[in-house]
Amino acid sequence: MIKPSTIRTATRELGTIAMMALVIPLMLATAGLAAEKKAPRTLTINTEHYPPLSTTEGTGFEDVLAKEMYRRIGIEIKFNFLPSERALINVD
Repeated sequence: MIKPSTIRTATRELGTIAMMALVIPLMLATAGLAAEKKAPRTLTINTEHYPPLSTTEGTGFEDVLAKEMYRRIGIEIKFNFLPSERALINVD
């Protein structure tokens, strides 16, 4: 029988892995932008309203993390809250 504490630990670890899967590629993709010392750039991120990770007020965990991460490399970010299909259409 699986202990409840094992399930909680596994869930926490999966959440951490998912967050790193989001953060690391974003940091690598924008590393070249950080090297340039020009006027601040704005990056638009399409996301879903998914509390507590992402909220329309921009106070969710991922919202705050992304804002701080990009602020440190000189990039301002703006969130668009859209359904998944519409977000993918907007990328094209």
